[in-house]
Amino acid sequence: MVQQAKLTENADSQGRIWHENNVLVIGAGGHSKVVCSTLRLLGWNIIGALDDHPQGQTSLPILGRLCEIDEYWNVRKFIGIGCNRLRAQIDCDTLVFVPGIVHPASTVDLSASVSEGAVVMAGAVIQADSVVGRHTIVNTHATIEHDCTVGDYCHIAPAACLTGNVSIGQGTLIGAGATITPGVSVGRWAVVGAGATVINNIADGQVVVGTPARPIRQTDTIRPKR
Repeated sequence: MVQQAKLTENADSQGRIWHENNVLVIGAGGHSKVVCSTLRLLGWNIIGALDDHPQGQTSLPILGRLCEIDEYWNVRKFIGIGCNRLRAQIDCDTLVFVPGIVHPASTVDLSASVSEGAVVMAGAVIQADSVVGRHTIVNTHATIEHDCTVGDYCHIAPAACLTGNVSIGQGTLIGAGATITPGVSVGRWAVVGAGATVINNIADGQVVVGTPARPIRQTDTIRPKR
């Protein structure tokens, strides 16, 4: 289960203060605003955001650019960026991220798992024995039924539905309102268009649209590096 933030401070081995409940948000666009709403509901103290090209979409103080992220060693981070490839590029072993966050108005079964840096938005449902990977977005009113596996850096868009025993590979986007039928596997860095119905397995990097879904082009399947 995802727990609320603990309002505490800890010292590391060098006596430096670690602010346990503070969080620095990476990105200051529209998706970041929704992430921040959930973080606040769960008791996190947002100190500001880093963004290379702020567009005035947030009331958060912009503390700098993404290249300055390592300067904020004593606060946890949350990547509030909707682009799957950018989240993958920013993620690295030297950064400490917020555990997966679950909006209070969502439903996550006790046997399901939500990994570090992932977000489950309001109205979403994750059923028994499903697993959501690191820095994955389960957006508003999306449904992940029983025994599904969703890889790292994915985005299950609003009102999309993964029926039972579905597998989604790393970095894949399942578009708004799309349906993945039982037992189907969708490969890495694939894209399923909005409203599509997927009844057959999708290969790595395929972009599919329609009902039933059909491939229209191929995308890069290599995870970007920081």
